[in-house]
Amino acid sequence: RPRARRRTRAPAPCAESKSSKLRKRDRASRPDPRQRRRCSTTSSVCKAAKAQRMQGIGEVLTPLSGWAALHAVLVNPGVEIATPDVFKALTQKDNPEISADPMDFSTAGEVIAFLQDQRNDLEAPAQSVAPVITSVLTALKGLPQCRLARMSGSGATCFALMDTAQDAASAAQTIAAAQPEWWVRPCVLS
Repeated sequence: RPRARRRTRAPAPCAESKSSKLRKRDRASRPDPRQRRRCSTTSSVCKAAKAQRMQGIGEVLTPLSGWAALHAVLVNPGVEIATPDVFKALTQKDNPEISADPMDFSTAGEVIAFLQDQRNDLEAPAQSVAPVITSVLTALKGLPQCRLARMSGSGATCFALMDTAQDAASAAQTIAAAQPEWWVRPCVLS
């Protein structure tokens, strides 16, 4: 049976439609897909897309089912940070265990109160590797709707928790207008 021949010539150029331009612009505002692939191959927390407690060097993951949904703004300043570089910058590697065990929280307020007493030991070293993280956190903490702002994992993405979806959308618009080169998205974390 003869094989079908593949087309080797590029299609003739045509005018781009408005929707095509919008899709390209939206793709350009997303993080580089190579970063997502790298993340998904190094940590199953990225694949799960659910709230999890991460311990150790990221190898101990505990699902946090039953948590209330959280309205948030995610911000990435467009810098790539290698996790090994952040761990190299970590000066105190024998930090005490986080004593509180996460439990079921029925309200966002309970989750936020719990998280305010927690820490991310990689936040300071990541800021030393990429000082723009400090600018992101300062911008997020300066939002009137912000209940809590932190860096996620080993950076550079940061998040701010809000009371409502409207607060998150408004905060995202404010940050995006002030820093158009940053990737900014309102979302719901669960």
